[in-house]
Amino acid sequence: MKSKKNIKNMLIASIAAVFMLTGCNNIGYINMSQNAKDVMNQDVQQKAIYNVKDEQSQISKGTVSAPVKISYKTYTQSIKDEIDESLLLEYKIIRPEISNPDNDDNIMAINKYYKKQTDDFINSIITEELEIAKSDRESARVNGYTYRPYSYGINIEICYNGNNLLSVLSKEYRYTGGAHPMSIWHSATFDLKTGKKLSLSDIFGVSKEEALEKVYETVLSKIEKAKGTEEFFYFENYKEDIYKYYSEDDFILTGDGITFYYQLYAIAPYAAGFPIFNLPLSQAGPLAIDIPPLPSKKIEN
Repeated sequence: MKSKKNIKNMLIASIAAVFMLTGCNNIGYINMSQNAKDVMNQDVQQKAIYNVKDEQSQISKGTVSAPVKISYKTYTQSIKDEIDESLLLEYKIIRPEISNPDNDDNIMAINKYYKKQTDDFINSIITEELEIAKSDRESARVNGYTYRPYSYGINIEICYNGNNLLSVLSKEYRYTGGAHPMSIWHSATFDLKTGKKLSLSDIFGVSKEEALEKVYETVLSKIEKAKGTEEFFYFENYKEDIYKYYSEDDFILTGDGITFYYQLYAIAPYAAGFPIFNLPLSQAGPLAIDIPPLPSKKIEN
């Protein structure tokens, strides 16, 4: 059974986080002020510095091949209401782009992958989401309630960059009303020599079913070990949920292992964040590809 005290503490922490993001008078609205934009831009720059500094130390030791150079392109737009010029919706999307001075076809394919991801997201915002926002704004005007502008974004974390492997976590968020924004994680791991997006089967060198079984074994073992501690915050039927709600693409390579994750609400309350389970490289068994350890950093969930 879940600890009621733990759940209560997590809910309080979640509500507090919302207040910190939005201010007491704007619960649930992500305010993309200039200060917030500056902080996000600074965070991206710091991530790039972190990757280069720590990975270069490993290259000097001859343990891994050079990481690829990555820059970040930012797409922003604010759309106002046609009647009163108030903010209707806004977005800020960050896209990674690998340096490709030699016009390598494989690098080009990966860059196109993220360009398409960005274009598709923006297109959905300015077509489908914009119409919903207009309808919601008009309803607020007619019925006299406060309209809170819609907000969307994608942030990027480079989780592994070396040995001709690149693992990227895309953190998508959207606020369309309610007490808090919703987030979705997307991830992709690429073989830079081929441009191929790798699956768990490619990494473990086994069938899809066998690869998923490794995920379930790892997740169940870590949840069972968390019982009786503050780290146990899962739904009562977690034993069924871990099979039902895991997506085979929801993994990333980190500096010290293979990390599996579940989306919000899948196996735990919203206040618990994204449940993360790391399988250390030292415990992963024989792998089909070589994944040398790199400096690792904590993934914020």
